[in-house]
Amino acid sequence: MKNKVIIFLHKGTQRIHKGSQRLLCGSLSLLSVTLRNSLLLLLFLTFSNIEAQTTLNEYLKIAGENNTQLKAKYLEYQVSLEDVDGVGALPDPSISFGYFVSPVETRVGPQNFKISVTQMFPWFGTLSSKEDVQTKKAEAKFKAFENYRNSLYFNVRSSYYKLYEWQENIVFRTEFLEDLELLRKLVLQKYKTGGRMSDVLQLDIKIEGAKMQLSSVEDKKSSVISNFTQWLNVDSELAVSIPDTLIPQEMFLDGIVDSLLANNLLLNQKDLDIEASNIQVKVANKSAGPQIGLGLDYVNVGERTDVTNLDGNGQDVFMPMVTVTIPIFNSRKSADKKIAQLNVLKFESEKEQLEFTLKSALETAIFNYNDAIRKQNLAQRQLELAEQTRSLIVNEYSTGKADIQELIDIYQKILDYKFAFSKAVTERNIAVAYLYNLTNKQ
Repeated sequence: MKNKVIIFLHKGTQRIHKGSQRLLCGSLSLLSVTLRNSLLLLLFLTFSNIEAQTTLNEYLKIAGENNTQLKAKYLEYQVSLEDVDGVGALPDPSISFGYFVSPVETRVGPQNFKISVTQMFPWFGTLSSKEDVQTKKAEAKFKAFENYRNSLYFNVRSSYYKLYEWQENIVFRTEFLEDLELLRKLVLQKYKTGGRMSDVLQLDIKIEGAKMQLSSVEDKKSSVISNFTQWLNVDSELAVSIPDTLIPQEMFLDGIVDSLLANNLLLNQKDLDIEASNIQVKVANKSAGPQIGLGLDYVNVGERTDVTNLDGNGQDVFMPMVTVTIPIFNSRKSADKKIAQLNVLKFESEKEQLEFTLKSALETAIFNYNDAIRKQNLAQRQLELAEQTRSLIVNEYSTGKADIQELIDIYQKILDYKFAFSKAVTERNIAVAYLYNLTNKQ
């Protein structure tokens, strides 16, 4: 069944952007922000962030519960755990039965049949070492499961932030059209008092273009939502709620390289592979030792009827047995030891290369994080200056000191700076999400 998704978009009827100012029906003055409004703004942003995190955490939970590949990774781990007990078990005892077709006559009676039971024991410590090897392999499987889970969470977070950016795109373009419509009323009013009709027509051209661009962005709705819900693997109707405000995430970078080397799940997995291979070398050495077998033979003896008063007549025979294997042909065990030693070198080389790759990825993620902060601060400052400039140009246009194209340009710049700010916040949060993934931080 196809996913049915309802998306709730917050249209931003009370959207508050730091430093932003709205033009209200011909008003030419800047909006003042009082202390009361500042406190309301702080509370609004705080509760919006809490709501956003709660919603995102719910989506992460849905993705974790529904992802079939993640379930498969966990089942692999459970299978490895079951193997721990399997490799530590003793070999099956052997039981043999022999029947004497021609009974063997002895002094105390004929032997009728024989039963033998034997249990072999590997050299001391072999089984516990095998358990240690399998335990390390099981732990490595669990690290693989956790790493896949973190990668899934990163994809959910990234697509969620992209969904927010798309919503912001819709809201900004809607606000842009509203501003242009208000500006058109101002231009029409000026035309009635001696202004130019060409100004009205130029503004109409801009409005039509803005409508087309808004429609184009709205048409991307299904693909943007699909990119998000594919990670949730939902079967039924799901209401996707996007927060009205997305607070930029913070990441403390002090000691992050050490955190990467200590906590990265792929590196942890390589460490476990190395430990397992080192223990496998010990297993190969112990397997080259002799095996000891303990057993018991039971022989059924019949009674002699041709004599009387025979001491021990018909007494059965019990004979304890000890067996020792002689390790002469050890080529297979020597090969196993060599393979384990080569695996240690292989995993150490892979870990060294992986550390290099992860450090490079970490440096790129740190750059992206810092660069997003720079872009965010720049866009915020440019937006503040552009909105102040817009108010001045509106006044100058009213007095004939500025033309319509200057007005249109400043409105377009404000829209572009809003886009740049929203994109920078998205890139910043994605960079933080990736840093979380690299350092195994939730």
